Formats: sequence, C-alpha cells, structure tokens
Amino acid sequence: MKSGAECVRPAFDLLEKFDAKDLSAAAAQFDGALSLYAKEYEKAGLKPNVFDSIEAFEKMYLG
Repeated sequence: MKSGAECVRPAFDLLEKFDAKDLSAAAAQFDGALSLYAKEYEKAGLKPNVFDSIEAFEKMYLG
C-alpha cells in the first residue's frame, strides 16, 4: 500500500529559472508548478482553495 506521499510526488526545481534580474521567469516557473499540483488534486477528487486576495486567505485561515 502506498502512502500519501508516494501517490503524489511531482518534483519541481523552482530555482531552475531564477534570475534576480528577471523575476518574471521564476514566477512563471512557480505558477507552472502550482498548475501541475492543481491537476494532481483534481485526479484525487480534491479542490484546491483559491483566494482573490491575501485578506480572503487571512479570513479563512485566521478567522
């Protein structure tokens, strides 16, 4: 039987495209990783939380 960590283990090198002079490439890499994780959530029948603002996030998690 596989553990939860073994079922979903996509690996990403989030610093692969890091360039302090061009942060947009690193941001795009990170967004791509988040998109792949969202697809894994969908495969598992889960829906990731998405927030329109930091205030909405704080309200949900901090009360």
